[in-house]
Amino acid sequence: MKDLYQVAGISKQGLWKHQRRQGHRNTMAEQCVSIMNKTRVNHKRMGCRAMYYAAEQTPPVGRDIFEEIGLSNGFRVKRKKNKLKTTRNSGLQFP
Repeated sequence: MKDLYQVAGISKQGLWKHQRRQGHRNTMAEQCVSIMNKTRVNHKRMGCRAMYYAAEQTPPVGRDIFEEIGLSNGFRVKRKKNKLKTTRNSGLQFP
């Protein structure tokens, strides 16, 4: 096993620290997603930044990471298409 760590270029301690960090990040992401799900029940078209400020409990991460987690989990708001035409095609040509 020692040779495997040496080939990978990491130490045993580094591997365990990485796994612990990943576990901590996953639990924070799960907490953020649960906050977003609670907010989206009542507000279908609320964006990630607005959800961060409207959260009942304080999210475990900062605003930018909260947005990143939300966007990676599909909490993007779809834009409505603008159906208003800004040109008039009446067939008349002006000199």
